[in-house]
Amino acid sequence: MATLLYRLGRFSYRRAWIVIGVWLALFVGVLGGSVALGGHTQESFAIPGTESQNALDRLDAVFPSVAGASAQAVVVAPKGSSVTDPAYTAAIDKMDAAIAKIPGIDSVLSPFSQYAGSAVTADKQMARSQIQFDGVSSDVKPETLTALKATASIGEDAGLTVAFGGQVFQDNTFGITITEVFGLIFAAIVLLITFGSLVAAGMPLLSAILGVGIVIGGISAISAFTTVSSSAPLLALMIGLAVGIDYSLFILSRHRNQLAKGEEPEESAAIAVGTAGSAVVFAGVTVIIALLGLLVVGIPFLSVMGVGAAFAVLIAIGVATTLVPALLGLAKGRLTPKPGSRAYRRATVHEEGSKPTMGLRWVTGVMKRP
Repeated sequence: MATLLYRLGRFSYRRAWIVIGVWLALFVGVLGGSVALGGHTQESFAIPGTESQNALDRLDAVFPSVAGASAQAVVVAPKGSSVTDPAYTAAIDKMDAAIAKIPGIDSVLSPFSQYAGSAVTADKQMARSQIQFDGVSSDVKPETLTALKATASIGEDAGLTVAFGGQVFQDNTFGITITEVFGLIFAAIVLLITFGSLVAAGMPLLSAILGVGIVIGGISAISAFTTVSSSAPLLALMIGLAVGIDYSLFILSRHRNQLAKGEEPEESAAIAVGTAGSAVVFAGVTVIIALLGLLVVGIPFLSVMGVGAAFAVLIAIGVATTLVPALLGLAKGRLTPKPGSRAYRRATVHEEGSKPTMGLRWVTGVMKRP
């Protein structure tokens, strides 16, 4: 393994632009493909084999309308008026009739129906129409909800206040937010302090971002063919950034230490991939196996999350062992720590006359008192 990685690191170093070009082409191709396919995440929490899921499946087979998603249309009469006034009753009935004609809606239960129960408040100020869709929430199309909300104008023209609610209007998705950007900024600051070099600090970030872009594009493309939870790309993003920066950091740190000791840049990059890269591969494979263990549970949305996160780790391994040495090939000897810098002192701490670092003193103290 070490010999293979050594050769891979040397190859990537010597043919830096070819390796970088392949990764960039993969990045653009996967993201472009995901956009062309138009995939989007959906929330599906089916758990096959459980009693509750069996009951829902049976209900869907026997009474499909009851098993579908539902919503409510709430109307409020002006102050001093009642929803049972003839003008308002006619407007509510007209609105319910318009809703019932919308494709994707199975039925509408009027608040004045004998089967509606207590759909009208005691003060007659408010009433609720029950809306039943043909399918579950994930099957309800945006066009259906748009047409549903458009019927509010019928009641509003009559002077009623109309609002819609229910599970189909609830946003249960988890999108990528500005928080991830703050995480990247914090990581950049830590790397800059650690390496004391903008070039060295930027390499792990750049490689991790490129890898995560490929992963997100891949998951988005797959979502065009199967149900993918919105939490799957978010989990892949977090794990991808973490291991992407971490694995690149292992190799880059080893490379700089060797440069400080006088190693030639090309040989140093190859050795770094052959040694630290071996740890990266074995650690990554272990994480992948653990994540793929979610397949054993047999829950579809958890399985997709596990596969997506495992894919992120696999890409991070590939980036660390090929793209990083290619970037080192562009930097060549510019990453060599300057004599007297913290990076140089850490690399030469074992040389005679060097002052031990705090980390070395800590480890030495622990080993003396096991």
